Amino acid sequence: MKKILFCNIPVRKDLYKRVYDYDDSNTEISDRAVVYPINAFLEKNLSENEELKIVLLVKKNNYSYYQQNVEVFKQEFSVVSQGKNINASFITIETDYFETKITHDTLLMDIIEEFEQNAHILADITYGPKDLPIVLFTALHFAEKFLQCEIDNIFYGRADFVSKKPVNTQLCDMTPLYYIYSLSHLLECSSADEAKTLLKSLLSV
Repeated sequence: MKKILFCNIPVRKDLYKRVYDYDDSNTEISDRAVVYPINAFLEKNLSENEELKIVLLVKKNNYSYYQQNVEVFKQEFSVVSQGKNINASFITIETDYFETKITHDTLLMDIIEEFEQNAHILADITYGPKDLPIVLFTALHFAEKFLQCEIDNIFYGRADFVSKKPVNTQLCDMTPLYYIYSLSHLLECSSADEAKTLLKSLLSV
């Protein structure tokens, strides 16, 4: 089973390692302090000899911090996957730090090119500009519909900040939010009121 992981890379410096809490009692995560929350999940949920493509989403600016942050991810992943003989490959998708249609279209198509038929998808949307989750959700919808991919987990590392340092860090699974997004595209109703009633009914299940 091929897995593909998408992770947004921050452009700022001074990233902090933190231990993340996770409320899902059915899924164990590591108590290791990490910069990228997905790595706390991977340490406890990667199986021996798994094949994993890791796609790092980078917005380039005039500073080199994003390059350092790519290396931080790779080093951190090396630690959490140690001893599991993971067949991991890394792809970096770089786009300019501009919020234009051309940039968004390029990013969308570059992400779609990395999907593979029937792959299982994970994502970490903790960092990066606000356009990245929107573009990624659109790409995931494409992969699910046309390539029969399965969206396993979309994680976000939540934190409060005190003196610019993260505290009360929590790993949040945003996968249900993605499925609400996808569900809204599938509704076919004769009126807005009917659509609202149907959506409310589905959300209550």
